[in-house]
Amino acid sequence: MNRIVAERLMSTLVEFLHAGKGDDAPTFAVERSL
Repeated sequence: MNRIVAERLMSTLVEFLHAGKGDDAPTFAVERSL
């Protein structure tokens, strides 16, 4: 896995977690720099 793939994976994961709803949704803030 190279850096580009890892960055895309993390970006997708953060978006997925932010879309969570319900009692099990994570409660944290992530600041992204582009």
